[in-house]
Amino acid sequence: MANYDVLGRYYDSFMDFGPKFSDFMDMVAAHYPVKTDSVLEIACGTGRNLSYFCNSKYIYGLDLSPVMLQSALKNVPQAQFSLQNMSDFKLDHSFNLILCMFDSMNHLLEYSQWLSTFKAVSDHLLQDGYFIFDVNTPYALNLPINKRTMFRQSENDYLVMQYYNSGIDQATWEMNFFISEADSNYKHYFESITEVSFDVHQVRDDLQSYFSQVDLVNDKLGSTSMDDPRVFYICRKSGGQRRR
Repeated sequence: MANYDVLGRYYDSFMDFGPKFSDFMDMVAAHYPVKTDSVLEIACGTGRNLSYFCNSKYIYGLDLSPVMLQSALKNVPQAQFSLQNMSDFKLDHSFNLILCMFDSMNHLLEYSQWLSTFKAVSDHLLQDGYFIFDVNTPYALNLPINKRTMFRQSENDYLVMQYYNSGIDQATWEMNFFISEADSNYKHYFESITEVSFDVHQVRDDLQSYFSQVDLVNDKLGSTSMDDPRVFYICRKSGGQRRR
């Protein structure tokens, strides 16, 4: 079974990032002139973030997991979705705002894929459009944690997640799902997700090849520090030719 086949079915039951995303976007809207007439989220998962933009004229999401996109179609029926890789996606539309949230960028294990994603995003941004994404930093992935266990429950279904450092600037989540069945037994599923990270200032410098303004901030839009586990990039594109 492929990764996200089970997680995609139960993601909304076990994870609830909606309030955190709404609070962050409210802060961004108060500090940046971000237009939301047309919004794209890459690695959109089940589409919950896109419901924040329910009044936008054009809402689009893309993801590599068919199971995730099935949930996204139900969660945001007014949106359009595409099964594509975020590192080389192509759409016949441009956007005011493109998002990649909750460390989805870290799932790209080669830095060349990060750079390819930045180019694809720039190609699909309108003039004065914004690209906003967050990452788990090398500091976070290199913390001296042998293994940390987290537990989630949704009615009679359970998820046990074990997080551990699996290399330099790298960490792995092992997820064991115990899904209840009609005969009161449980079926066990296993999925594993690895993340990598790269020097946050190098990423900022490389983003400047594609965007005219790149702000590196923490979750309060303040200055970052060396021990921030998560940072955000707020990138603005100015000039250039508009796409259709």
